[in-house]
Amino acid sequence: MLVSSKKRHEKIVLGFLSYTYDEETPSLEEQEKVLEAYRQDEACQIYLYKNESSDNFLGLAILLLDQQIQDGNESKSSTTIIIDRVAISPSYRNEGWGYQMYKEIRTLYPNAAVMGSNQTMETVTAWTHKYRLEQSGAF
Repeated sequence: MLVSSKKRHEKIVLGFLSYTYDEETPSLEEQEKVLEAYRQDEACQIYLYKNESSDNFLGLAILLLDQQIQDGNESKSSTTIIIDRVAISPSYRNEGWGYQMYKEIRTLYPNAAVMGSNQTMETVTAWTHKYRLEQSGAF
């Protein structure tokens, strides 16, 4: 289940954010600056993910939404979502939780085009392919 991140989740978000770096993880101060920039961006939505049967968060997805969604357009059509960052707790990796997050994002925004950022493009492309196969009944 995707849960919109609140200020009280700050430490959890920072922990997951540290998993989103390919190379050396920046200092906590630098990560806090990145998170603050996301929080100040009205086009940004930060979601934590948890399994319905657990109280523990398993992952993080940071989405950049176009203006039409931000303004509350109920149709949510012709919109674009960029999954800018995604992270899964190391103890839950390779169990399909990232893809479950993707499917919930698709449910939240059923008519939106979902894309990856430079950092997430390969993963999001694979999820999109799998999702389309499932939707077509070929999977």
